[in-house]
Amino acid sequence: MRIPPPVLAVAIATATIVGSRFMAPSWPVGAFLSYLAVGVAILGTVVDLSSKSIFATRQTTVNPMTPGAATVIVDSGAYRWSRNPMYVGRLLQLLALSLYLASPVGLICVPVFAIYLDRVQVRAEERALAERFPLEFAKYCSRVRRWV
Repeated sequence: MRIPPPVLAVAIATATIVGSRFMAPSWPVGAFLSYLAVGVAILGTVVDLSSKSIFATRQTTVNPMTPGAATVIVDSGAYRWSRNPMYVGRLLQLLALSLYLASPVGLICVPVFAIYLDRVQVRAEERALAERFPLEFAKYCSRVRRWV
């Protein structure tokens, strides 16, 4: 039973925000850290949205719960250096929120989310893609890393 990654990401963002209201900041937040967090958030958003745009252009599914509905292996844009740039983007967004709020909850949840994605979600997606596109997906995996 998988939890949809967008639902889990919203839950983590909510926990990070709520936790920051009730817990003392884990480190001092200043202008530098705030600017860094905003930069990381922008980078994560650009990676995430540009990756989704490529899927839309190629007319394939972005639904993480139905990877077997994929119509093509996308290997352009950010998919040249990562098999999962949408997830990389989302992780960067959550990390940025955690940094900006100096949230210990976020800093605990972000790695847990990454482990969940790697061990549960991505493996299920890769099994479905390997079944649907056996040769093409194997070649893609041989030249592009799972993450970065």
